[in-house]
Amino acid sequence: NALSAVRREVERIGLRVETDLAPAPVVGDPGLLDRLAGNLIENAVRYNHLHGRLWVRTGTEGEHSWLVVGNTGFEVDQADVPGLFEPFRRGGRERTGARGSGLGLSIVRAVCGAHGGRVRVVAQNGGGLEVTVTLPRAGSAERVPTGP
Repeated sequence: NALSAVRREVERIGLRVETDLAPAPVVGDPGLLDRLAGNLIENAVRYNHLHGRLWVRTGTEGEHSWLVVGNTGFEVDQADVPGLFEPFRRGGRERTGARGSGLGLSIVRAVCGAHGGRVRVVAQNGGGLEVTVTLPRAGSAERVPTGP
């Protein structure tokens, strides 16, 4: 769904989209999980270059399911990555003129935490980011926290 939502923008800027979408079952709030994927894919499109690349992969390994979203784009120093999770921070002067509120990765982190998962961001050599979200696989022994 998230890829379909950005299809026009992908076509407009000529992105090459690569997908490897294996089953990645998780248990959680469908709306929040859709927003998590949507935020990552929207950011990967928004902060990309004309005729750049966007890649999305899903799968499972052991007790976890994962989603990887990566893009070519502006250079981000790995030391600046933690700041991208702060609300209203978009990182780098090249990103400050772009649309958006700067809440994307802070929402992703919150949704991951609420579902017992984690998020890791790696700055790519030559520009862009690769974000990996790992959540407990549906049916695994790990359980999502159910409240206070």
